[in-house]
Amino acid sequence: MSWDAEARSAAGEVLVLPVIELHDAPLVNLDHHVVAEVPFSQKIRREVRTEMLLTLPTEVASSLPGAVNGEMGGDWGGHFRPGSWPVGSDLRLTHALEKRGADLDAALSNVGQRSGSDAVWVTWVRRLEGRPLTAEGFAGDLVHTASGPVVIDLADEPYLVELDLGVALVSGDGEVLLRYEDRFEGVLSRHSDASALGRAVAMDMAGQVAMLWPAVPLLDAPSEELVAWGW
Repeated sequence: MSWDAEARSAAGEVLVLPVIELHDAPLVNLDHHVVAEVPFSQKIRREVRTEMLLTLPTEVASSLPGAVNGEMGGDWGGHFRPGSWPVGSDLRLTHALEKRGADLDAALSNVGQRSGSDAVWVTWVRRLEGRPLTAEGFAGDLVHTASGPVVIDLADEPYLVELDLGVALVSGDGEVLLRYEDRFEGVLSRHSDASALGRAVAMDMAGQVAMLWPAVPLLDAPSEELVAWGW
């Protein structure tokens, strides 16, 4: 499943763990719309865009806690704090993510149990690709993307980016409270560097996550309290 959520609220300290990158390292794309290979000056600009692309997973991951907190209104009963992986847990989770099997929730549960915190926030990028729009059309052409129309500009060298991003919220006792994965698209350009695109992707993901986030304290109440509230 690309998503799962449990009816149990999240509160307290949530450790934000470093992002797991499962994707292949992007290579510099030297394709040209007309000739066999791009000129040297254009190659340099594409190398710069590729370097930006490599930093995008970290930019997204660092922006996600704030974006989620903003979507939740800051009153969901918890707070995010930077954390580190329990020894070996990142390798076990990486293996489970690569297998895409039932071991994933077990590996996530193990991370939560070993965290020593109320909960952990896990982020992974399964796929990361970027392609220069100058390789697909002539200068001045207008390309429609999910982020809006983009003009092909040789001096700017805009890159169309796609990434498969996943997140999970796991309680300290090992219950996977939320797991969600989706594909996002954006553009790297002089108007949107890796930091700006990372924030935009994080805001898109946070909007999706907020609809699944277990943040109603009544969900944890004993059954007699739910009856008293009319649930």
